[in-house]
Amino acid sequence: MILKRARALLVAGVCLAVELPVLAQMPPGTAEAYNDAIAGGDESQMLQAARDLAAAAIAHPEDPDAAVSAFEAGNQLCLRGACAEARPIAAFLRTLDGDLPVNTKQLDVLEAFANWSASKKDKSANKAFQAVLTANVKTEPSYLTIAAFDTFVADRSGRPRWGVVHERASLAAEHMKPVRNVLPVRWATMALQSASAQFNATKSIEAMRSVADVETALFELREGEHADALDLVYYKAYAWRSAMGAYYRSTDKKTYKLAEEIEEDVDSLNGSNEPYWGRADGDEPDLCEGKPIAQPSPIYPRDAARNGYVGAVILGFDFVDGAPANYRVLASVPDGAFEQASLDGMKTFRWEWDVEQKNPDCSRTSTDPAIYPMVYVLQ
Repeated sequence: MILKRARALLVAGVCLAVELPVLAQMPPGTAEAYNDAIAGGDESQMLQAARDLAAAAIAHPEDPDAAVSAFEAGNQLCLRGACAEARPIAAFLRTLDGDLPVNTKQLDVLEAFANWSASKKDKSANKAFQAVLTANVKTEPSYLTIAAFDTFVADRSGRPRWGVVHERASLAAEHMKPVRNVLPVRWATMALQSASAQFNATKSIEAMRSVADVETALFELREGEHADALDLVYYKAYAWRSAMGAYYRSTDKKTYKLAEEIEEDVDSLNGSNEPYWGRADGDEPDLCEGKPIAQPSPIYPRDAARNGYVGAVILGFDFVDGAPANYRVLASVPDGAFEQASLDGMKTFRWEWDVEQKNPDCSRTSTDPAIYPMVYVLQ
């Protein structure tokens, strides 16, 4: 990321930086070396260039561009896993009397991110970092703030409880929501992690509603330019919703009634009440119409049944020369316990094409995956 003079820019709702000019009062070659390193893309060179730029800026506070150079250096360090090294940068920026290159909220996040990264990540450090993130959850997202939320959620120091993961991921998802059309995978991953952690912590039906909201949003988002990248997240959300329904059906009939209503709402909103059809590909002819004439026959894994284990697997398959083929697991929840049983169960699956087709030019071959969900319920 390369920064321009004086101000970071907002592009499509996310802070982006552009090229840094040559600075008159810093050592000759500092800015050029930084710009060359960023353009070159080598991770180690970018980190070293950021360190050099920060050192030059801190050593020359009288330079009119010292502040923007220092912040850009700190930004790069935090984006590349070296945020602890940004502590002196944040401290330097706090001493400046003139205008900062960013608003104070961005500086607050940089300082908190750097301090937390350098800490033992104990209860006190986590509490302090979370307080700053909470205060800035509605701040306009930038690559720095998104990295801060991302890193906090991903940290597993001290093996945080599911409730803690839920809190952190919820903050991250809320912060990223305004730019979910720009960064849909990152937003959806956080939103789904929040909902799944909530379910693991509380078994609340609200967790299933949250998953359904993510799934519905993804169904709409994956119709656009991010479709391919979002497919795996979409399948994971579908699997989580199905697995939660399996849990309620197995353990709590009253709550299962509510779960059924959620599933009906999702089916109504996203059209997934026809689960055999994948997303249409404009480059492929329409798939001919047909129906299953023999269903899969999976066998409940013995260990899973003995341990009271429920779950869901989302399978995908292609049509090759008119026949279902290339069965594969697209997503499974909560783990892989039911994957092999699901794949084995497809051995009995048979498909028949309709004799009369609405579209005479339809195809019986498609690599756009047809989707078949399998849900494992204990009666």
